[in-house]
Amino acid sequence: MYSYGYKWQQNAYKQYFQRPIPQYLGQLFLMNVPIAVEIALLSVTWYASSAFARMKLWLIPSIGFAIGALLIPNTSFWVLLSLTPVLALSGVAISRFAGRDWALPLYIVAVLSGIMTGYTGYTQDHLLATSWALLGFAVLAYIIGVIENTQIPMWILPVFAIWSVIISAGPLGDLYRPPTVALVCAALGVFVRFLNLKPMPLFGSVRRNRFLAYALPFCATALATAVLTGIYGTLANINKPFYGAVPDALLMYAVVAFALLVFERKPVWLWLVAGFAIWGTSLALELTAYYVLGIGVAMALAGLITGLLAKRFASKTSPTKSIQPLQSFTWSWPWYVTASVAAVLIGFWTSLPLAQPITGSIGYSMLAFTAIALAIMLVERIPELLVFPAGLAAGTIWLLEKPPLDLVPLMIAYSILCLLVFATQFIWRIVPPVSLWLSAPVPHVILGLGGQVLIVLVIIGQGGLSTDSGQLVHVGAGSLLELAIMLFWYGFLHTGIVARTSASMNDEGLRLQSVKHAKALQHWCYYAAGLLLSLVVSWELSAFGQTRLDVLLLAPASYLSVVAAFLMRDETLPGRHWVGQVVALAGAALLLLPALWFSFYDSNLTPTLVLIGESLALLLLGIATRLRIFILSSAALLVVGTLRALFLTTPPSLALMVLGVMLIVLATALFLLRHKLKVAWTQWE
Repeated sequence: MYSYGYKWQQNAYKQYFQRPIPQYLGQLFLMNVPIAVEIALLSVTWYASSAFARMKLWLIPSIGFAIGALLIPNTSFWVLLSLTPVLALSGVAISRFAGRDWALPLYIVAVLSGIMTGYTGYTQDHLLATSWALLGFAVLAYIIGVIENTQIPMWILPVFAIWSVIISAGPLGDLYRPPTVALVCAALGVFVRFLNLKPMPLFGSVRRNRFLAYALPFCATALATAVLTGIYGTLANINKPFYGAVPDALLMYAVVAFALLVFERKPVWLWLVAGFAIWGTSLALELTAYYVLGIGVAMALAGLITGLLAKRFASKTSPTKSIQPLQSFTWSWPWYVTASVAAVLIGFWTSLPLAQPITGSIGYSMLAFTAIALAIMLVERIPELLVFPAGLAAGTIWLLEKPPLDLVPLMIAYSILCLLVFATQFIWRIVPPVSLWLSAPVPHVILGLGGQVLIVLVIIGQGGLSTDSGQLVHVGAGSLLELAIMLFWYGFLHTGIVARTSASMNDEGLRLQSVKHAKALQHWCYYAAGLLLSLVVSWELSAFGQTRLDVLLLAPASYLSVVAAFLMRDETLPGRHWVGQVVALAGAALLLLPALWFSFYDSNLTPTLVLIGESLALLLLGIATRLRIFILSSAALLVVGTLRALFLTTPPSLALMVLGVMLIVLATALFLLRHKLKVAWTQWE
């Protein structure tokens, strides 16, 4: 009996006293109260005690109990959804009547309640309601920030809005939500400027950033949402919810961002416009080449129209500091960069594993880009932009046929292109250029001459010096002839170009110095063009099967020998004496050494006679021009050639007799005319 009573007491003790106290108290009141509610009641109790005692330090336990109640995972989603706005609005009311310090616990708990609403909505499968609830919380947080005139609640807006977009576009598959949120936030970022709000300082004085603090949360939300749109398209499907949806959305974001930046007069952020536009253009690679072509043409026209409007607006308005950036590429460069990217993508389209269009369409697309680039250069009146139409034209020639043209017609086409690029410098005499870094004809000269030099080098690299290359050897000679003509043409035009550009100089000495340098460069161009022309003769001789080195070098050697005298007496050239001597030595070496080499072959009468004849001609030229290099070298080789002729196996008696008579006559004539030669030399000097 006694043992039974003792066991009953132990069971009763375990049943009522070893259970949690809150649960025990709940059973005492015949109620099953959730643990979260009990902890929340403790939080309210601490808050009330703090309010009655006017002890703000007691708010810390209240916040701690509230956080503990919210972190219990089995709380109903709908309870949290209702609790969040109640807490936030209660905080606003308390802040109005008691101060912000007493409302701070409610705001903190409201933010945590909103976060737990999003979490429980995801875990309890209330995704649609969660996405809209998070948007509502974002709006509520921004409104509270406006009411409290503080920025911290405003920046809760991007967090909840982006979270809502992630849920809607991800698990729910609602891809219309991101662009809608982005556009609405962008519009609100502009609209907030027109509201009668209290100025809020941000990064400086209130006057400078009067409404920027109100607009930045909307702008950040719009930017993040736009980036998420591109990420979803890049990782998933760009054609959802319709064909080309993501590229179109990114291009739309670029246009909206451009409009906002023009409205705010913030050109420094135009890289966002370029980023979205280039991103959309790159994603369009998964579509068709015609789609990318349309984007490129549209972007180029947008840049052109923007530039025209900017210039017209700047011409009708006083050039204030805010309007000054509109006078250049400050506002149009994102569109031009995007158009350039589209042109590059079209150019590499055939090399990429993409859906290929009909044959020839890529080449004609590049031709369209070339025409647009040329129009932009003329409208903007910037000669430095020539690099774009020239490069696009080169790509057009390469892509016009599939496969590309053969080497011979390809080199001919590129040579014609270089000639056109060089000749179009005269267009700036009709269209006045906007001077930037270089004189207007300089880009044409650099691209024309540089391109032609590259063509000649490519032909040489492809075996264009050999007769085995067929028509390529003649094309190479023609390309070198074109280069000589263009170089002579540039020298002829250079002095006039420098005279026009230096006419505005105030310093007369500097202007005369520029003209002097221009004349020196002109003469160098003339001499170089003559040398190239002599090399054309050698190239053509090679084309017709001539392989003897002495014959091939005859034209350039003769030219160098003749031009050396003019170089030494050209007063416009600096260092003309040593340059002339080097050229004379090179000419004599090229003229005599090959003939001397071939004359040492047995029974080789013809090279010996050629050596003697060239030595006589060079001797006369040296006497006429008074160049000792010619006289001494020709006399020495004349003796060598004569001795070589004596030791041939079949010595030519008649040739030796004629040579001796010629030498005697030459010596007699020089002896008789020595006084007249001295007078002629003196007058020449």
